[in-house]
This record gives sequence, C-alpha cells and structure tokens, in this order.
Amino acid sequence: MKTSWRHSCVVLMATLSGVFSCGVSECFAQVRIPRYHYNAYHGYLPFPGGYGYGGYGGYGGGMTAAMGAGVGIGAAAQGLGQAKVDQGAYELEHTQAESQYLQAYQEYLKTVELQRQTYNERQQALMRDYAAKTAMAREQVEAYKKDMAARAAPHRLSAEQFDRQHDIITWPGILRGSLFDESRYELDKLFAARTPSNSGAGSENCAAIEKETDKMLKQVGADINNLDVDEYITARHFITSLAYEARFTVNGAPAPVDR
Repeated sequence: MKTSWRHSCVVLMATLSGVFSCGVSECFAQVRIPRYHYNAYHGYLPFPGGYGYGGYGGYGGGMTAAMGAGVGIGAAAQGLGQAKVDQGAYELEHTQAESQYLQAYQEYLKTVELQRQTYNERQQALMRDYAAKTAMAREQVEAYKKDMAARAAPHRLSAEQFDRQHDIITWPGILRGSLFDESRYELDKLFAARTPSNSGAGSENCAAIEKETDKMLKQVGADINNLDVDEYITARHFITSLAYEARFTVNGAPAPVDR
C-alpha cells in the first residue's frame, strides 16, 4: 500500500531537522570562544590557552560534528517511526471503513430484498382480489341474464292480470299512458270477442291479437328513452304474454308445441 502524503511530509521534515541541527552544532563546535578570569590589577584577562569549543553560555564542551550527525539521524529515525505509526493508523481506519461499507451494503441488499418480497406479496394479493371480484361480477351478470330472460319470456297471464271468466285485462301502470290508448282498446275488444271456434293458435282472433301486440311493442321501443330498465322489461313481458295467451282457446286448449 502506498504511503500517504502525510507520511512523506513527516519523514522529510524529520530528515531536514536532523541535518539542520547537525550543521548548526558543527558550526558552533568550530568557533573558538575565549575564556576570561578576573585580576585585581588588570581586570578581566583571558586564560592562557583559554579557548575551547563553544557550548551553552560560552562554557566549553560544545557539540561536535559527530554528535550533530547523531542527533539528526535520531530525529530521522523518530520521524520514520512516527510514519510507521501513522501508516498503521491509516490502515486500521481504512479497514474499519471498508468493514462499515460492507455492512452497510449488506443492509442495503436486505432492504431491497424485503421491498421486493413486499411488492410481490402485494401484487399477488391484488391479483387474487381482482380474480375474486371478476368471478363475482361474472356470476352476477349470469344471474341477471337468467332473471331478465325469465322475466322477458312470455307466460300465460295470471288470474290477476287476465280474468278469463269475463275476458277482462288488467293493464300494468306503464301501459296505461295515452301513447297506448288505441292498442289497449283494440286488444280489450279482441280478447272479449274470443269464442271456442275463433280462439287459439291459427284462428283469425289470434292473428289479430298478435298483430296488435307487435304494434304495441314497437310503441314501447319508440318510448324507451322515457322508461327505465324495469319499466321496459315489464311492458315487453306483459305484451308478449298477451300474444302467448291468445294462442290458447277459450276452453284452455294448450298452445302448439312449436311456441
């Protein structure tokens, strides 16, 4: 691993410090500083041969070149040692940072996986809910179709709808409007005129009733925008049932099997 710029600076400073210290010490060592003593008659006089190598405060014993070099080398060694310590601290911090990064990345992967699982579970729940609602809607549509078919299919009129003893039709409210006055009048007259010989399928009476009921159905279709669904179905069912009732004789003979 490469040494960081910080470590390089420490080593360089330590080396320069040692060299500088060595040079200064060597310069002081080469300067001869005179030493003096006090004489009552002559004042301060230098000692004979009283020169020595300069030291602190001018008292001999100055630092030699070898000593200065040693101090420089020691400072350089100290700088290298500090660089090693700093290098170890850097590697420790780098290792810790890498470990923390790996831990954070693993947590990230766990979070992503949890989000994916949550999303998949939600989508599956939505699909199940959609399938259930679709199946329910289909069942409702089928039930509605069956109900509409049953309500629309012609049936023999009940006793409340048609009094067979007196040949009187009880019209539903939706067909009592002025739009149907003429058709109601004609159908009331045709049902009252039925006889054993002129009633039932194939008779002139039956053909006339079927013609008038077709006309009435067209009138209902023309007025469909003014009717709701139930009113429309009720009107058509009653009219088609009148036509179906006309296929039976006054004696109650059944209609042909083809109807």
